Amino acid sequence: MAMYVLSRRGQYSTSMLVGGLRCSSTWLRSISTGFREERDTFGPIQVPSDKLWGAQTQRSLQNFEIGGDRERMPEPIIRAFGILKKCAAKVNMEYGLDPTIGKAIMQAAQEVAEGKLNDHFPLVSVEFKDIIKIGRTHTQDATPLTLGQEFSGYSTQVKYGIDRITCTLPRMYQLAQGGTAVGTGLNTKKGFDVKIAAAVAEETSLPFVTAENKFEALSVRLLGDASASFEKNCVRGIQANKARISKLLHEKIGYDNAAAVAKKAHKEGSTLKEAALRLGVLTSEEFDKLVVPEKMIGPSD
Repeated sequence: MAMYVLSRRGQYSTSMLVGGLRCSSTWLRSISTGFREERDTFGPIQVPSDKLWGAQTQRSLQNFEIGGDRERMPEPIIRAFGILKKCAAKVNMEYGLDPTIGKAIMQAAQEVAEGKLNDHFPLVSVEFKDIIKIGRTHTQDATPLTLGQEFSGYSTQVKYGIDRITCTLPRMYQLAQGGTAVGTGLNTKKGFDVKIAAAVAEETSLPFVTAENKFEALSVRLLGDASASFEKNCVRGIQANKARISKLLHEKIGYDNAAAVAKKAHKEGSTLKEAALRLGVLTSEEFDKLVVPEKMIGPSD
């Protein structure tokens, strides 16, 4: 959520905060529907009464309606900004920010910072451990494996990804706040960068520090939107289509039978078993005995 009461880079002025103060959550308790009027250098504009942002954010929503709901920030990023803004308000009160305004900012920022994400991704590898499906290599059907084995690979990829991120934490804990627009620290107070890092560290119980070089710190990019969307739209609530998996598994097994059987099955659109029976290579009983998917999902004894 963008919040007008919280200005860019953690530096606030009374003129920028007056509108935001009017729309803090304390003031909104008596307003449930409709719009309120906010003003900026372009004049008045109507803002939904239940939103914490002000005139500039509302104009941005109207003038730059690109992507819409498809390109919203991941919730963890929004919560992180809430923590930053709360700490910035706390430090700015030490530098003379009106406590009435500062406390309103902190209250609104705390509301932004609250929330949780569900993570069920690694659990399905256990749930799917007995479901056998056809494996694929180079876009072609290959040998069988269980759905659980397949998802264990995904789970391990996520684990290794977390490990790689963990290794970067000493640098990720360096905050650019206090560098303002381009890293120079223009319009901030001396010591603001150190104090806000200390405040964030206290708020999160994590070892945040101010970045040694604010110019370098400004180049960091957060690439969390794809993972958040995948988790929400695909992984969460995923279920196995057992009937479909079984059908695909037995339609084409591949590699284990004679070329003639595979060629005939492909040409006629039949299963390998049907092709083998029509060619007289195997009886039905022999095929069922030799081709057992459950014995093809791991090393032999």
